[in-house]
Amino acid sequence: MEKDYADGMKESVIQIAGHYKDRLGEVRTIPGWKAASVGDMIWLKGPVENGKAQIAINSLPATATYLADEQHRLFPLGKQTPVLELKDLQWQNLEEFITVEQPVSAMPGQFPQAITVKLIRSSTPEQPTALIIPVKQWDNYLKTAPLIRIQQLQFAVTSDELVFVMGAPLPPLKGETFWRYKNILLPSGYTFDPPVIADLLTGDGLLLFHADGQCDRIPFHAFNAVERTFTL
Repeated sequence: MEKDYADGMKESVIQIAGHYKDRLGEVRTIPGWKAASVGDMIWLKGPVENGKAQIAINSLPATATYLADEQHRLFPLGKQTPVLELKDLQWQNLEEFITVEQPVSAMPGQFPQAITVKLIRSSTPEQPTALIIPVKQWDNYLKTAPLIRIQQLQFAVTSDELVFVMGAPLPPLKGETFWRYKNILLPSGYTFDPPVIADLLTGDGLLLFHADGQCDRIPFHAFNAVERTFTL
């Protein structure tokens, strides 16, 4: 019997454009991943299996994705013929490659005095991509929702028994909705005043703003993929 091409593959290898470097913050703390810059591209390599973190890996804006064997030959996914050989690059752990600045303090909603955050109503509302609902409402939805709908979602349970759901399309449930800009989530119908403030805010996780300007941080590792067998 012919051996499956995936047998013995050593690593996953991903190539992304350099201008998407900020997106690596979403996978910065996943164990085993490294990065290297080559011209205007970034190469990533890491474990083939990443458990729940695989969703974050798959969401990266990849230009190309490969599997690498013991000889560092690169195979496009699903192909049995290598197309490249992985060069000996200057690899760095992602936590070294992506330095994190913390413009927000440990307490939600507090910023350096030089930055004043104000939210105003937007004249062109964006499509919501996140939702906060009670745990009970979420649990009831999972029992009856079509599998194809819940497979597109991620969720994180908050300490006050609320569930933060993210994905597209969102569940048709009543709750507080948000739209996403980079790693910032703003309440539906609102935007920053002035808008350029959004590009000054970074962090190791999602920054969730409320209409009153208060901010919470949700670590990327807090999110889980949705499974039909999940119960709260």
